[in-house]
Amino acid sequence: MRLLLAQNRESPVAITAALSGAGGYGKTLMATAICHDRRIRSAFKDGIRAFLRNERKADLPTLNNQLLDAHRPDAGWAEAPNDDRYFWDHLADHLIEAGRGAELVPTVKDWRYLAKKTLLRKSLSVENDLIQAMKYAPDDDPLRALRRTFANTGHIFNHCETRDDLHSTIFSRLQHLDELQAIVRELARHLASPRIVPKFDLPDLPHPALIRTLEGHSDYVRGCAFSPDGELVVSTSADRTLKVWGARTGQTLATLFADGPMLCCVIHGEMIVAGGARGVYFLRLVR
Repeated sequence: MRLLLAQNRESPVAITAALSGAGGYGKTLMATAICHDRRIRSAFKDGIRAFLRNERKADLPTLNNQLLDAHRPDAGWAEAPNDDRYFWDHLADHLIEAGRGAELVPTVKDWRYLAKKTLLRKSLSVENDLIQAMKYAPDDDPLRALRRTFANTGHIFNHCETRDDLHSTIFSRLQHLDELQAIVRELARHLASPRIVPKFDLPDLPHPALIRTLEGHSDYVRGCAFSPDGELVVSTSADRTLKVWGARTGQTLATLFADGPMLCCVIHGEMIVAGGARGVYFLRLVR
């Protein structure tokens, strides 16, 4: 399989098709085996995971436990290899499917895991893990505080380009929160020097009512509207763009570039009407 992948590195789909065309128990054994090879697994992305889930539904807890036990670093999941993108994306799913969802709680409260995953996969992926963990510890105050912080401050974390910068930034954004003092103290022991840390609480800490910051416009935002179901946000800006955002994730879903500043907008269903310096734009959002 490694040789086949080396010869067809740009066509993992073709290899998946060949595997799916194989027959009997050997096909499942082969798929299970290659799930343990990082190089092959990274080429197939989600294909092998979806294949195994369909082929061995009854054995999923056992298979997931075998996969986790084979890959768990001795020092914990925070020490997983940087290049193992599959595990950084799907660890929470495998822990839950293995019946080990409770293990996710201490994992996402480990500052090393929080920082490393933010650097590798951005803050929204960390927030999603925190949401999953809260299902197993809904009354965990530190967990709730971390989820709130990564939702309303994640856009700042995402600007950090180095590990040391991110560690210092996380420290400065958590140190005022009573629920997170244990994490803050442990993180403080590993901060690099020289470093910049707050002497007093930062003046730009988010207001308690702030849920999320949407970041993407490069000039003043002139208009903003929510869809009636609260799932979408439309914004217009002097940067000559109109953007559609996912309200729950803060991710940009679509952008319209105009020949002049965009000033106002409304949205109803799939229809968007926007006013700009060059006139009125009647738009339709196609999903």
